[in-house]
Amino acid sequence: MHTTFRVHPALAVCRQGPCGQRQLVHLRQSDLDGACGQHCLLMALQILGLASRETIINIDQTRSRALKTLWQSSREHYFRGTHAAHITALTVPFARQLTVEEHFGHEGAQRACATLTDGGLAMLGIRYRYGGGHWLLAIGTEGLGDGQRYRANRFLVIDPSYDPLPLTPWNGVLNIGNGRARSQRLASPDGDSLVYLESVLTLLPKQRGRA
Repeated sequence: MHTTFRVHPALAVCRQGPCGQRQLVHLRQSDLDGACGQHCLLMALQILGLASRETIINIDQTRSRALKTLWQSSREHYFRGTHAAHITALTVPFARQLTVEEHFGHEGAQRACATLTDGGLAMLGIRYRYGGGHWLLAIGTEGLGDGQRYRANRFLVIDPSYDPLPLTPWNGVLNIGNGRARSQRLASPDGDSLVYLESVLTLLPKQRGRA
């Protein structure tokens, strides 16, 4: 058994960080907003081929009805933060292209692993031990494998509160846990934290189509 990294097949390594179709994927939230959920969702849409980088960057001027509806609906929570129900509501314009399901706890972590294996992505809603919630985008897993068997131990995540890491598709790692421990360790560019995995949103594409 050896350490194996599994990353979504649409992602590539670029000098600036994670890229898809030769375009940078990473979106960095500011110190003022509470829009980590919106940032993760928009990155997921780009990775899954449902929106282009250019359209996302110019979302306030987009002609895409789906993205325009998403943007208008998300502004209410831009500075206040979002819960799983808010994010699920934002995906309604993409209902024909995307299956979105909410899960909780260790079962949610297992569903996230299965969705990643099936070519989807997962948004991880965490809460820090000192308080405050945050969203991460899981784009793959790290685990142990031998070519036939594989056991995922950690999520490879894009954290919108940090800059991307050069030549690396992810900028954070979250322990999956065994279902017994309440908290998991999150490794970020500025150090480790103990967090609670509160909710998981799995995003699985139904068909290809760009907004």
